[in-house]
Amino acid sequence: MDLERLARIRWRRELAAIVAVALALRVAYAWTRPEALGSFRDAWHYVAIAQSLVARGEYADTVGLSQGRPLFSDVGPTSFWLPGYPLLVAGVSLVFGPGVRKLLVTNALLGTLTVLFCGLAARRLAGRRAALWSAGLVAVNVSQIYFGGLVGIETLVGTCLAAALWGFAEARAAWGGEPNSLGRWGAPTLLGVALAAGALTRTVFLPISGVLLAALAARVLARGGGAWRAVAACAPPALLVACALVPWLARNAARFGEPVYESKVGFNMVIGFNDHADGGFALTGVPDLDASRYDERARDRIYRDMATDWIRRHPVRAVALGGEKLARIWNPVPVWEHGPSAWAFATWSIGLLALTALGAALALRTRLEARIVIWVALAYLIPITLAFAVTRFRAPLEPALAILAGAGAEWLVGQAGLTRPAPEALR
Repeated sequence: MDLERLARIRWRRELAAIVAVALALRVAYAWTRPEALGSFRDAWHYVAIAQSLVARGEYADTVGLSQGRPLFSDVGPTSFWLPGYPLLVAGVSLVFGPGVRKLLVTNALLGTLTVLFCGLAARRLAGRRAALWSAGLVAVNVSQIYFGGLVGIETLVGTCLAAALWGFAEARAAWGGEPNSLGRWGAPTLLGVALAAGALTRTVFLPISGVLLAALAARVLARGGGAWRAVAACAPPALLVACALVPWLARNAARFGEPVYESKVGFNMVIGFNDHADGGFALTGVPDLDASRYDERARDRIYRDMATDWIRRHPVRAVALGGEKLARIWNPVPVWEHGPSAWAFATWSIGLLALTALGAALALRTRLEARIVIWVALAYLIPITLAFAVTRFRAPLEPALAILAGAGAEWLVGQAGLTRPAPEALR
């Protein structure tokens, strides 16, 4: 058996062990959580829409007003919440029956897949050793495990982003004339499916899709493939994203008279930009709008105009708020955590951020392929500064950043002389 084959077998076994640890930790945590939705309000809306889908086949919300104010979705058919996660909740309910525990176990499985996808993407983008560090960092990341205990979109978004990076890495290799594990068309298909699922779950996947497809096209052009080959490489994932969005936009056009993508952009913006805004989720500066007079789409337009006008009148304060939002995202602990759990969050958050910064510097200096994560992170973070920010928003980005962190960890271990230089086949 040649050295390269032995290296592949060893690496796969090590990655499998890391994935097994990730699964055990996540399932164990899911089993300790209360069988209740708790105080996280978004969860109630997701479950209500899923119940409506299962019972009547209608994408409608039934939760009602928030604190007596029509800030969230209307009661009835809605476009306030993107359909990705409610569809997942409905699917789990149809197959396994309703229950919060089943949703948390689903999150545990998605989180485990995220670890696997992160390792596979990092192998291509940063090398085998760095990939094991990357997967290991995600597997034991306290933040990843914690937010998997919420009935919310964070875990699903992280899985989609990790899968998209793996699909991109393999597609980049395939269209660059290098060997890959998914084939010429399998890699773009995975990329497209991951981006499509992400775009149906969170709006930031639209700019992320643009970044990854532009990078894929640039790779083909750099290898002398020409414009038509670049189009051929990007067409399958782009078409899959379009095919996923068209039914949702068509449904909204038929139901509401306009192909609206999401009707809470204005709501998020006005929370982020008003006289009382502090960068977080504070409703003090959000005006009341009569639900009997304005539906969620009308409120969205009004709120959007108000936020845009406020930004135009207070440009310096708006920029400062953007910085405050980024600081909130990278706050070492969620604001509601105290005691030993807060120390666990702080340790992993600060450590991961430091390793990520080191990995990013190495990627830029050495032109490591993992530098694509930097542009994806910017595509994820910049749109958030146009709304409000809370700590959990960083959870989906952490697995992607772990690719850079893995590269940083590998470099540190090498500099410390704790490992012997490996043959090329083992890198």
